[in-house]
Amino acid sequence: MRLKDIDFKKIQNDLLEAKKQADIIRKSLKSPKLSVKSKKFYSYIFNRLNKLNFKIIFTNKIINVSNYGHLPSLTIFKEQHNKKGGGCIYIYDKYSVSRKRELLLREFVCIHDEFKPIWTTDNNDLNNGYILTKTVMEAIELRTELVTLELMMPTEEFQNDLFHYSYDINKIIKIYKTVIPSTIIKWIMIHDYFNAHYALILFIKNEEKEFNLIIDEYCRDNNAFDMMNILSNENSIAFKTRKEKEAKSGVSIIENKYYQCFCFYEKVVQQPLPLSVSREEVVLPCDEMTVIGWSKEVFDIIKELEFKKEKKEKVGFN
Repeated sequence: MRLKDIDFKKIQNDLLEAKKQADIIRKSLKSPKLSVKSKKFYSYIFNRLNKLNFKIIFTNKIINVSNYGHLPSLTIFKEQHNKKGGGCIYIYDKYSVSRKRELLLREFVCIHDEFKPIWTTDNNDLNNGYILTKTVMEAIELRTELVTLELMMPTEEFQNDLFHYSYDINKIIKIYKTVIPSTIIKWIMIHDYFNAHYALILFIKNEEKEFNLIIDEYCRDNNAFDMMNILSNENSIAFKTRKEKEAKSGVSIIENKYYQCFCFYEKVVQQPLPLSVSREEVVLPCDEMTVIGWSKEVFDIIKELEFKKEKKEKVGFN
């Protein structure tokens, strides 16, 4: 899911449906308030998969489907068109522990989502042709990712944390530390009230050549940011983060305007290149940087907001 591909006017219904589906999954785990902040979160997931007879297999084989390129993970069911018979969850083993956990959770969501059709290994199965159409694949990807994000980081709790910590994104990253920073930033962007700008960039070295690839970027108020220029701007946090290859935050000066930015840098992540860049069946090691920022004047207002959790009224005679 790329933010620049999302219709933010239509996504609200998708978010409501994602919340409903995540709540259903939590009930199946017998833990209505479960989130990834809990140390027991993945224990619940593993126990549930074991109970449903699903086996987790890490593989070094590239999984490719039709014209959609590499699939980082895939679930094969023992019985076609029946999720209750169990099966195997395949996850590409070159990814970081955090990403493999997120991929596992995506497959977990797919297993529990009754609306998601089942792709089988039978090439003569007409259901496969339906699933692999572009429209259906995109709808499935969006739904699955939104439910996964909602399951890991329940909206209400997540927004409470954002306001409680006055949008100090460094603290939010620490609180939700088992989730990849780029995933957390994406969830912030989907719920952001204050017109943040965002970018996800890969730094790739291939055959002794280095190049930058902007995977995703978005700004709700339609301001156009030239990330390539920003990366060469010594007054930007993105430039300093890239140069020192470590997370940084602070004020960036871009075209004589001030922005409060947070950058997160991960070294040597494994990343498949988009088909528009390369059709080779390969996953390349590269560095990844996620950027999020607000205009300085807006961020100063955010910091001044006073957060108060709602107090539930007591019901009864005492």
